[in-house]
Amino acid sequence: MGKVYIPSEDLTAADRLREELDEIELRLSQLDEAGPEVVTLLYLFDRARTDLHELEAAGTDVRAERGRFEAYQRGLREEQARVAAQAGDALPAEREAVDPSPAQWWWFLDDAVAEARRNRLRRTLIWVGIGVATIVVGLVLYNQFLAPPPEMREALGYAAQAESAVDQGHIEAALPRFEAAATRVPDDPEYALWLGVLHAYLGEQEMAEGYFQEARAGYESQADFLLERGQIETRVGLLEVGEDHLTRAIEIDQDLAAAYYLRSSIYQTWAMYDAAVADLERAIELAEANGDIRLLAMSRIQLAVVTQERAVSPLPPPTSSLEEENDG
Repeated sequence: MGKVYIPSEDLTAADRLREELDEIELRLSQLDEAGPEVVTLLYLFDRARTDLHELEAAGTDVRAERGRFEAYQRGLREEQARVAAQAGDALPAEREAVDPSPAQWWWFLDDAVAEARRNRLRRTLIWVGIGVATIVVGLVLYNQFLAPPPEMREALGYAAQAESAVDQGHIEAALPRFEAAATRVPDDPEYALWLGVLHAYLGEQEMAEGYFQEARAGYESQADFLLERGQIETRVGLLEVGEDHLTRAIEIDQDLAAAYYLRSSIYQTWAMYDAAVADLERAIELAEANGDIRLLAMSRIQLAVVTQERAVSPLPPPTSSLEEENDG
């Protein structure tokens, strides 16, 4: 199965599955120090998937174990770039030896990461051409007529540095910059929300909740707060909680076009292409009704990208991979 993990002896099939799930959970929490041995995690997913099928075929109630397995699949999706980086050349070599089926999507993480990077580059290039001309004109008008007071300029500068650090994966480096921005413009709830999300990312939940409460007071509605929170969580890579908050925003306000657009990007990352297409179609419908030309254009472009990905991708949605085949 793997190179490091050795299952306990004399276990029942159900206990063996639980032990495999425990080992998956442990290894997902230790990715930074895994190195090429991270491929053992992929073997564990193979074993757990096979054992689940066999137990289900035998009529065993493994609903709790299935839920854990699917949750760990989502966790692996969120961390796929880190896993692929840790595995390096070991991943394609092991994949060739295993010869996995498309349902074993975890063996294709390097391909998924490469495709995601290409998609981000395509989206960036599309908007760079539009943005450059707009920025040039906007800066002239801004400096002449709309320049904010010095403290707000300082806050914007710190926030720009912080967001750049986030985009490079330097979460801890971003914190003091957002703190500096919040100090200069304490009435802006976005900075408190950023601080809450970053502390949550670092596992500092008590501090995060304090910032979330502070930020919530600055938004007109719960839906607006959840939309902004989900957007920031998605940006830092907390996709599962981001998806949850965007979904809750939609439940409150079913006409929140931006929430559908943002949630579609999460579904795209998870290779849940049908769900992504449905969200983008809804975003297009609402953007047209609201006259939001920018969101309409972005949604149409993204719909074309997702539709193309769905046509060529070998990866199934993470929540349905157990149902693709029945090894039992």
